[in-house]
Amino acid sequence: MDYAEEDVYESVLAAADETNYSDMMPEDLDPIDPLMDDGLASEHAFTVENRLTSERIRREADEFQNQELIDEAKRHRDLQREANITTREQEWFDRSTAEIMGRKEYFNLVEKEKRHKIADGREKLRMTISIKKNLDKQTAARQREIDEHRSATVDAAGKDYYQRQAHHCLEIARAKVEADIKREEVFAAEHKAAYEAKVEKKREEYRKRRENKELNERRELAALKRDEATKARREAEWAEWKARNGAKKRLFDVAGCATVCL
Repeated sequence: MDYAEEDVYESVLAAADETNYSDMMPEDLDPIDPLMDDGLASEHAFTVENRLTSERIRREADEFQNQELIDEAKRHRDLQREANITTREQEWFDRSTAEIMGRKEYFNLVEKEKRHKIADGREKLRMTISIKKNLDKQTAARQREIDEHRSATVDAAGKDYYQRQAHHCLEIARAKVEADIKREEVFAAEHKAAYEAKVEKKREEYRKRRENKELNERRELAALKRDEATKARREAEWAEWKARNGAKKRLFDVAGCATVCL
C-alpha cells in the first residue's frame, strides 16, 4: 500500500513529460521515456492497490463496524498521499530540468536545420519565379505571332468574307421573319375560330333560353285560359242550379236540424 501511495502521481508525471517533451527528442534517440514505463507500472500498481485497499476497508468495516476508525484511516492515507505527491513532483521537476539542459544541443541542431531548409526554399522560389518569367515571355511572343497571323488571314479574306456572312445573316433573319409571320397567322386563325365558336355557343344558349321562355309563357297563358274557362263553367252551373232550385222552400226541423226541400 505504501508503494502504491508513493507512486500515485507517477503516471501523471510520465504523461506530462511525454506531452511536453516528446517533440523535442532527436530521431536517433529512443522515443520511449523511462518515466513513461514507471508511470504505467505505477498506475497498474495503484489500480491493484486500490482494489486491495477497498477489500481491506470492507473487511475492517465488517469486523469492527466502526465508521470513525475507517474515516481516520482514510484521512491518514490522504495526508500520506499528498506528501508523497509533493516529493515525487519535486523529483520529476529536477529530472525534467536536467533532461532539458541535456537537450539544448539538439535544439540548436534543429534550429540550424530549419534555417537551411528556409534558405533552400528561398532559392527554389527564386528559380521558380525566374523560370515562370521566361515562360511568360515565350508565351507572349507566341501569342503575338498568332495574333499577327490571324490579322493577316482576316485581311486577306477581305470584304468577300464579310459579305458572305452578312448575306447568310440576312437569309436567317428573313427566314425567321417569315416563320414569325406564319406563326402569327396560324395563331390569329386559331384565335378567330375559337372566338367564332364561343360566339356561336353563346347564340345557341340565348336561342334556347328564348325558346324556353316563350314555351313557358304559352304554358302560363294556356293555364290561365283553362282557369278562366273553368271559372265561367262553374258560374254558369251555379246560375243554372240557382234558377232551377230558387222556387223551392226549405223547411227546418228545429229539433233535428234537418233541411227539407218541398
